[in-house]
Amino acid sequence: MEQRRNKRQTTPENPADRTGRGGFTLIEVMVVIVIMGVLTSLISVNWSSFMRHQELRQDAINLHKEIIALKARAIEQGQDPSSVAMITFAKTDANTYTIKWDKEEEVTTSGVTVVNIVHKSKTITLNNGVTISAPDPANVSGFATDMDITSNNWIGTDPDDPTTNTITAIADNLNAFKDGMVLVTSNKANARYCIRKDNSNIRPTLWHQSTDGGRWTQM
Repeated sequence: MEQRRNKRQTTPENPADRTGRGGFTLIEVMVVIVIMGVLTSLISVNWSSFMRHQELRQDAINLHKEIIALKARAIEQGQDPSSVAMITFAKTDANTYTIKWDKEEEVTTSGVTVVNIVHKSKTITLNNGVTISAPDPANVSGFATDMDITSNNWIGTDPDDPTTNTITAIADNLNAFKDGMVLVTSNKANARYCIRKDNSNIRPTLWHQSTDGGRWTQM
């Protein structure tokens, strides 16, 4: 019986051994905190860069849609073949541009119908840091090899203000837009977009350059 009791007995665990197997040291905790801080900052920087690029991309897409819509707005003006619709890049605020067009509206007074030309316009605000410009293609990197456009007819084409950059669309012309280009850029994003029209297309197309000096690709 005595032998059986001895077999059932276990050796008490050494408290020192138990302490050595559990928990973390202060140095280990500090290392984990530093690693988590570095990872968090990297994620934050990448997310901010992604959001800035998305804002720039969305502004470029929206502007491209507005330029394409100029043709429809020009047709809206009525039967006057010389009428045009235009986008004017406001110089007073780099984050806004104004769309201007004319529309014929019939007004009947005392049985007499008169056609009046009504001036229409709307202003669109871009995201912070996003700007649009109409530069000389010779001064834009990558155009010589990536794009077949040598002149920009979208520079100073507003008859009311020759110093303002504008895009015009002609009502009765299939090839409604003159050859030209605008850049959509941001001082917060490492990318830029170009809306351009040359003699190989009847309407403007949208292009993207991933980094300054990189290759231009059509979207």
